[in-house]
Amino acid sequence: MKYENPLTSTPSSLMSFIMEKRQQKQFRQTFEISVTLIFISFFLIFAIRPTVLTITSLISEIDTKKELAEKYKKKINSVIQAQTVYSQAQSNYELINASLPDNYRFSQAATQIRGIAQSSGLSADKIDFSLSDEIDQVYKAPYYAYSFSQNIDFDKISNLINSLTNNRRCFQMTSFTVSSPQVAKAGQDQELPITTNQTSVSLGTQIYYWTK
Repeated sequence: MKYENPLTSTPSSLMSFIMEKRQQKQFRQTFEISVTLIFISFFLIFAIRPTVLTITSLISEIDTKKELAEKYKKKINSVIQAQTVYSQAQSNYELINASLPDNYRFSQAATQIRGIAQSSGLSADKIDFSLSDEIDQVYKAPYYAYSFSQNIDFDKISNLINSLTNNRRCFQMTSFTVSSPQVAKAGQDQELPITTNQTSVSLGTQIYYWTK
């Protein structure tokens, strides 16, 4: 029976084998790391990046909607305040409209003037108004004028003034003149006094209204 010689290894061949295995392990590790990096890069580009962009867009949209919500909140509060003021004024609308009507209201003004004249002993059978195309520069409202000149008992002048100042309708006195009645003359050098306590009164007014 013939025996072959057993395999033997030298130190140099062993070192070569170890180096080869080490290189194979390093290559495998390098390959695994490279694949991992490629996978991470792919995940960042195609998965995380759109998510980040979406989140950023949502945050910006949320901030914009917060600003709009604040603006609308202020507008809503303004509307609520306006409704509250309107509700408070609505209960007094008839009073306001009687004071400053939304049209000429000649009949209302004539009725009030007749009432004032009656309480002061004046005649107001015929009332003529003078309509103006101008706007009062102080009150920024249109108006029409009424004036008269009559004799009145002296002790009723205060009643006339009180009735004018307490009148509900908005108006302004443009002129108010009080004078003694003319004395009748009997001749060039002789005057006869009139036995009366009446006084001549001239009054000019502007009666206001507003247009819608």
